[in-house]
Amino acid sequence: MIGISFFYCTDSKKVTDKVDGSNLVDKKHKVSKLERLKVWTDSTHILELPFRANFDTTTEGTFRVKFWEADSIFSSDFRNAGGDVYLMGLLSDTTNFYGFTFVSVAAAGNPGLITFDKTGNRIDLKRLTKENCYIIVGDILLCKEYTTINKDWSLDYYFKSIVAGEGESTDTVCSHSISRGLVNKIGEIDVGQITQIDCKD
Repeated sequence: MIGISFFYCTDSKKVTDKVDGSNLVDKKHKVSKLERLKVWTDSTHILELPFRANFDTTTEGTFRVKFWEADSIFSSDFRNAGGDVYLMGLLSDTTNFYGFTFVSVAAAGNPGLITFDKTGNRIDLKRLTKENCYIIVGDILLCKEYTTINKDWSLDYYFKSIVAGEGESTDTVCSHSISRGLVNKIGEIDVGQITQIDCKD
Protein backbone atom coordinates (compact mmCIF):
# COMPACT_ATOMS: atom_id res chain seq x y z
CA MET A 1 0.00 0.00 0.00
CA ILE A 2 2.85 2.38 0.78
CA GLY A 3 4.42 1.82 -2.63
CA ILE A 4 1.16 2.46 -4.41
CA SER A 5 0.57 5.63 -2.45
CA PHE A 6 4.06 6.92 -3.36
CA PHE A 7 3.64 6.43 -7.09
CA TYR A 8 0.18 7.96 -7.02
CA CYS A 9 1.48 11.13 -5.40
CA THR A 10 4.38 11.36 -7.84
CA ASP A 11 2.06 11.06 -10.84
CA SER A 12 -0.25 13.71 -9.42
CA LYS A 13 2.64 16.13 -9.07
CA LYS A 14 3.61 15.57 -12.69
CA VAL A 15 0.07 16.38 -13.81
CA THR A 16 0.03 19.50 -11.64
CA ASP A 17 3.35 20.65 -13.06
CA LYS A 18 2.04 20.24 -16.59
CA VAL A 19 -1.13 22.19 -15.84
CA ASP A 20 0.76 24.98 -14.11
CA GLY A 21 3.25 25.16 -16.95
CA SER A 22 0.47 25.29 -19.53
CA ASN A 23 -1.26 28.09 -17.63
CA LEU A 24 1.98 30.02 -17.44
CA VAL A 25 2.53 29.75 -21.18
CA ASP A 26 -1.07 30.77 -21.83
CA LYS A 27 -0.70 33.77 -19.52
CA LYS A 28 2.48 34.90 -21.27
CA HIS A 29 0.76 34.45 -24.64
CA LYS A 30 -2.12 36.71 -23.59
CA VAL A 31 0.24 39.33 -22.19
CA SER A 32 2.17 39.35 -25.46
CA LYS A 33 -1.04 39.75 -27.44
CA LEU A 34 -2.18 42.67 -25.31
CA GLU A 35 1.22 44.32 -25.71
CA ARG A 36 1.01 43.98 -29.48
CA LEU A 37 -2.59 45.22 -29.55
CA LYS A 38 -1.36 48.33 -27.73
CA VAL A 39 1.25 48.80 -30.47
CA TRP A 40 -1.46 48.36 -33.11
CA THR A 41 -3.78 50.92 -31.53
CA ASP A 42 -0.90 53.39 -31.24
CA SER A 43 0.15 52.78 -34.86
CA THR A 44 -3.24 53.14 -36.55
CA HIS A 45 -5.64 56.06 -36.65
CA ILE A 46 -9.19 56.17 -35.30
CA LEU A 47 -11.68 55.64 -38.10
CA GLU A 48 -13.90 58.60 -38.84
CA LEU A 49 -17.37 57.13 -39.33
CA PRO A 50 -19.06 56.66 -41.69
CA PHE A 51 -16.05 54.92 -43.27
CA ARG A 52 -16.12 53.39 -46.74
CA ALA A 53 -14.03 50.24 -47.14
CA ASN A 54 -13.50 49.95 -50.89
CA PHE A 55 -12.58 46.87 -52.88
CA ASP A 56 -9.03 47.04 -54.32
CA THR A 57 -7.85 49.16 -51.39
CA THR A 58 -4.16 50.10 -51.39
CA THR A 59 -1.78 49.81 -48.44
CA GLU A 60 -0.92 53.51 -48.40
CA GLY A 61 -0.99 54.90 -44.87
CA THR A 62 -1.50 51.49 -43.26
CA PHE A 63 0.35 49.49 -40.60
CA ARG A 64 1.67 46.11 -41.70
CA VAL A 65 1.06 43.20 -39.32
CA LYS A 66 4.45 41.53 -38.79
CA PHE A 67 3.56 37.84 -38.83
CA TRP A 68 7.22 36.91 -39.24
CA GLU A 69 8.22 38.76 -36.03
CA ALA A 70 6.33 39.91 -32.94
CA ASP A 71 2.89 39.41 -34.51
CA SER A 72 3.37 35.70 -35.19
CA ILE A 73 1.09 35.06 -32.21
CA PHE A 74 -1.78 36.42 -34.36
CA SER A 75 -1.17 34.17 -37.38
CA SER A 76 -4.05 31.81 -36.59
CA ASP A 77 -6.38 34.75 -35.91
CA PHE A 78 -5.92 35.99 -39.48
CA ARG A 79 -5.92 32.56 -41.14
CA ASN A 80 -8.94 33.49 -43.31
CA ALA A 81 -7.64 36.93 -44.26
CA GLY A 82 -5.77 35.81 -47.38
CA GLY A 83 -2.07 36.64 -46.98
CA ASP A 84 -0.22 39.79 -45.89
CA VAL A 85 -2.36 42.03 -43.70
CA TYR A 86 -2.23 45.82 -43.34
CA LEU A 87 -4.27 47.60 -40.65
CA MET A 88 -6.22 50.61 -41.95
CA GLY A 89 -7.86 51.92 -38.80
CA LEU A 90 -9.43 51.33 -35.39
CA LEU A 91 -13.07 51.58 -34.33
CA SER A 92 -13.23 54.45 -31.87
CA ASP A 93 -15.15 52.72 -29.06
CA THR A 94 -12.83 50.20 -27.38
CA THR A 95 -14.91 49.77 -24.22
CA ASN A 96 -15.77 46.12 -24.82
CA PHE A 97 -13.47 45.08 -27.67
CA TYR A 98 -10.91 46.23 -30.24
CA GLY A 99 -12.03 46.45 -33.85
CA PHE A 100 -9.55 46.93 -36.72
CA THR A 101 -10.23 47.36 -40.41
CA PHE A 102 -7.55 45.81 -42.58
CA VAL A 103 -6.68 45.08 -46.19
CA SER A 104 -5.15 41.90 -47.58
CA VAL A 105 -3.19 42.54 -50.76
CA ALA A 106 -2.91 38.85 -51.55
CA ALA A 107 -6.72 38.63 -51.50
CA ALA A 108 -7.09 41.12 -54.37
CA GLY A 109 -7.15 44.15 -52.08
CA ASN A 110 -10.14 42.95 -50.06
CA PRO A 111 -10.85 45.06 -46.96
CA GLY A 112 -11.91 43.26 -43.81
CA LEU A 113 -12.82 43.77 -40.17
CA ILE A 114 -11.42 41.84 -37.21
CA THR A 115 -12.35 42.13 -33.55
CA PHE A 116 -10.55 41.09 -30.34
CA ASP A 117 -11.77 40.98 -26.77
CA LYS A 118 -9.95 42.84 -23.99
CA THR A 119 -7.77 39.82 -23.21
CA GLY A 120 -6.49 39.50 -26.79
CA ASN A 121 -8.70 36.65 -28.03
CA ARG A 122 -10.17 36.96 -31.49
CA ILE A 123 -13.94 37.42 -31.54
CA ASP A 124 -14.67 37.59 -35.25
CA LEU A 125 -13.26 38.29 -38.71
CA LYS A 126 -15.19 39.11 -41.86
CA ARG A 127 -14.21 40.37 -45.29
CA LEU A 128 -16.15 43.47 -46.24
CA THR A 129 -16.19 42.92 -50.02
CA LYS A 130 -16.75 39.85 -52.20
CA GLU A 131 -14.16 40.34 -54.98
CA ASN A 132 -17.00 40.82 -57.47
CA CYS A 133 -15.11 43.57 -59.29
CA TYR A 134 -12.17 41.17 -59.59
CA ILE A 135 -13.97 38.16 -61.03
CA ILE A 136 -16.10 39.98 -63.60
CA VAL A 137 -15.00 39.38 -67.20
CA GLY A 138 -15.63 41.39 -70.35
CA ASP A 139 -15.50 45.06 -71.24
CA ILE A 140 -16.25 46.59 -67.83
CA LEU A 141 -17.83 50.03 -68.10
CA LEU A 142 -18.49 50.48 -64.40
CA CYS A 143 -17.74 48.53 -61.23
CA LYS A 144 -18.19 49.74 -57.66
CA GLU A 145 -17.91 47.55 -54.58
CA TYR A 146 -17.59 48.67 -50.98
CA THR A 147 -18.97 48.42 -47.46
CA THR A 148 -19.76 51.49 -45.41
CA ILE A 149 -19.25 51.26 -41.65
CA ASN A 150 -21.77 53.69 -40.17
CA LYS A 151 -21.72 55.54 -36.86
CA ASP A 152 -24.10 52.99 -35.32
CA TRP A 153 -21.76 50.19 -36.52
CA SER A 154 -24.21 49.02 -39.15
CA LEU A 155 -22.55 47.68 -42.32
CA ASP A 156 -23.94 48.66 -45.73
CA TYR A 157 -22.56 46.60 -48.62
CA TYR A 158 -22.93 47.95 -52.18
CA PHE A 159 -22.03 46.39 -55.51
CA LYS A 160 -22.87 47.54 -59.03
CA SER A 161 -21.30 46.63 -62.35
CA ILE A 162 -22.05 47.38 -65.97
CA VAL A 163 -20.43 45.31 -68.69
CA ALA A 164 -20.62 46.02 -72.43
CA GLY A 165 -22.47 43.53 -74.60
CA GLU A 166 -20.50 40.96 -76.59
CA GLY A 167 -19.99 41.06 -80.36
CA GLU A 168 -22.15 43.57 -82.20
CA SER A 169 -24.64 43.89 -79.37
CA THR A 170 -25.12 47.39 -78.00
CA ASP A 171 -26.88 46.11 -74.88
CA THR A 172 -25.14 46.22 -71.53
CA VAL A 173 -25.27 43.73 -68.69
CA CYS A 174 -25.88 45.20 -65.25
CA SER A 175 -25.58 43.58 -61.81
CA HIS A 176 -26.57 45.33 -58.60
CA SER A 177 -26.66 43.93 -55.06
CA ILE A 178 -26.69 45.20 -51.49
CA SER A 179 -26.73 43.88 -47.94
CA ARG A 180 -27.04 45.33 -44.45
CA GLY A 181 -25.19 43.95 -41.47
CA LEU A 182 -24.00 45.02 -38.03
CA VAL A 183 -21.16 44.86 -35.54
CA ASN A 184 -22.82 44.17 -32.20
CA LYS A 185 -21.82 45.38 -28.75
CA ILE A 186 -19.61 42.36 -28.03
CA GLY A 187 -17.71 42.52 -31.32
CA GLU A 188 -19.54 39.88 -33.37
CA ILE A 189 -19.79 40.79 -37.06
CA ASP A 190 -22.85 40.04 -39.19
CA VAL A 191 -22.42 41.12 -42.82
CA GLY A 192 -26.05 40.39 -43.69
CA GLN A 193 -27.68 38.60 -46.62
CA ILE A 194 -27.04 39.68 -50.21
CA THR A 195 -30.10 41.05 -52.01
CA GLN A 196 -30.24 41.49 -55.78
CA ILE A 197 -31.93 44.72 -56.79
CA ASP A 198 -33.00 46.39 -60.02
CA CYS A 199 -30.14 48.21 -61.73
CA LYS A 200 -32.39 51.25 -62.22
CA ASP A 201 -32.39 51.86 -58.45
